[in-house]
Amino acid sequence: MDFQQRNRDDEAAKALPPGRLAEFREANGKLIGVGSFHPHTLISCRFTSGANAIDRNWFAEKFRSALTLRQKLYAEPYYRLIHAEADGLPGLIVDRYGRHVIVQLNTAGMDRPRKTSLRLSMTS
Repeated sequence: MDFQQRNRDDEAAKALPPGRLAEFREANGKLIGVGSFHPHTLISCRFTSGANAIDRNWFAEKFRSALTLRQKLYAEPYYRLIHAEADGLPGLIVDRYGRHVIVQLNTAGMDRPRKTSLRLSMTS
């Protein structure tokens, strides 16, 4: 039985709201990571961190890290600032065109904290 099948059969998992943050642990209780969970998709977990706190500071650090890298790679501010999983932000795409950004929220996990993401992308 695959993980998706277990989600369909697990009443507790089906009851979770799409995009909810969840801790994922080994059988012995050791933290594997934190991610957004969606009980009704083929990819039910999108890991975001090995830490257990995903908050405004966590998002800010991800944006700072992505911005620092892009500024080293590009002379002009016209680039993909956030490239989803590659920048540790699954489901989030941010394209920068000078002073303007275009944001794509492609998962329920990124839709939930969208106000934080949008504010941070505008200040990057």
